[in-house]
Amino acid sequence: MRDYVLNQAESQYYGSLFGNLRRYLHNWTRRRMLKRVEELDDYLLRDIGLTRSAVESVLDLPLVYDPVTELHRRLNAPHRLQR
Repeated sequence: MRDYVLNQAESQYYGSLFGNLRRYLHNWTRRRMLKRVEELDDYLLRDIGLTRSAVESVLDLPLVYDPVTELHRRLNAPHRLQR
């Protein structure tokens, strides 16, 4: 069931020209949101479990990638390896 849901979500974005445009717009808006998070001071970033370098690294990714999803993946990667 999980694979079906993921496949449906991907086909929603990759299915057509408008799907790609929608994905780019979605990623662009999430990138703008993360830029506002990046403007917070280091104390607040540390308080919510982020580092400035982690936020900056996902903001440098191409527009094809969802920066929030990529940031979440990168922050949780060490935890997955320890389990």
